[in-house]
Amino acid sequence: MSPAQRLQFDKAPSIFSQASRSLFARSSGTKNFQLPDLDAAFYGIVPDQKNIKAYSAICGFDTNSEFLPITYPHILGFKLHLELMLHRTFPLGPMGMVHLSNTVIQHRDIKKTESLDIRVLFDGHEKTDKGIEVKLRTETRVGMELVWEGSSTYLAIIPNKTAKKKEKKER
Repeated sequence: MSPAQRLQFDKAPSIFSQASRSLFARSSGTKNFQLPDLDAAFYGIVPDQKNIKAYSAICGFDTNSEFLPITYPHILGFKLHLELMLHRTFPLGPMGMVHLSNTVIQHRDIKKTESLDIRVLFDGHEKTDKGIEVKLRTETRVGMELVWEGSSTYLAIIPNKTAKKKEKKER
């Protein structure tokens, strides 16, 4: 088994670039769905203090706390989620995917001034009657210490051909 291909970024990708690329990204239409062996990472990111303060105010967190809001690492990792879903080897088009859920485990409080390493990787998929659910895992470390981890599930809606045939017959 070969190691995962790593997409490494020195700074967050532009949301404008991601938005325009997502308009043209399409599903490969493959019947044998498989997630690519791919991850994406930032190293040594110190969150922007003004962005933290604004996020804290909007979301109802203490703006004077010395610690990051518990959900802030997800915000930092979200652009990496998009980069994985926009990669040429990802078999689904990200446009129209529905964000279903997040789970978060914070192992300790994270100071706003700490240098963070953030890594996102595919963490499995499941075919459902609505389409394909894709899981992404986000890991946040300070040095070698895992301080925060999250799991996000996205649904790519794929029409169920059997249900459509049955619906046509009933008409």
